[in-house]
Amino acid sequence: MAEPPLPALAGTAPVLARPMRDHTADYAAAARDGGRRVRAALRRDGYLRLRGVLPRDAVLAARRYIVDVLARDGLLRPGTDPMDAVALDPARSAGLLQRPDVAGAPQVRAVLEHPALYALMQTLLAADGDGGGDVATVEYKWLRAVGRGGFTGVHTDRVYLGRGTDRLLTAWIPLGRTDPTLGAMLVAGGSHRARRFAELQRTYGRGTVGSDGVESGWLSSVRPAI
Repeated sequence: MAEPPLPALAGTAPVLARPMRDHTADYAAAARDGGRRVRAALRRDGYLRLRGVLPRDAVLAARRYIVDVLARDGLLRPGTDPMDAVALDPARSAGLLQRPDVAGAPQVRAVLEHPALYALMQTLLAADGDGGGDVATVEYKWLRAVGRGGFTGVHTDRVYLGRGTDRLLTAWIPLGRTDPTLGAMLVAGGSHRARRFAELQRTYGRGTVGSDGVESGWLSSVRPAI
């Protein structure tokens, strides 16, 4: 049966959400199969959910540095543990997208440019049967702290980063434990292969929006009712 067409931009409809598939075991097998299994998982699902790639101590050190900055800037509620990152005013932007000094701090860069990430990307971008080439990261990093009640609009990362090459992968890295009450992440699994998304990929997905790093690249700025 033919799939119904996707609206040109956005619409309103129920969304069936279920836990994301975990691919940690697929990546663990890379030492034995050269990455074939995890690359197959990426081709099938269009995303990978991986645990334990980055050292916990390094992630927490990055979090400590960032929340200390937020506390000094008066953005966290007094009397709370800064590591809990309880916003004084959840509606107020933390402004981290405009803080390259924070994203570039050694403690933060040690996570965002950790050798394990380079190894992961090299494995994923390699073709079966070869070791792949060198990988590189962009200088600018999208560092965000969103208060309760805030959200990130529906988007694809490619509109921010896709001007150079199609051989591109991005990583969403939570700097600490993140459960659904602290900010669920929705991914349209398999959308890279679904015909109903083809027109969206051809138009929005190939666009050059996103010049402000945030809302200009959103497909929809309607808050999801989840």
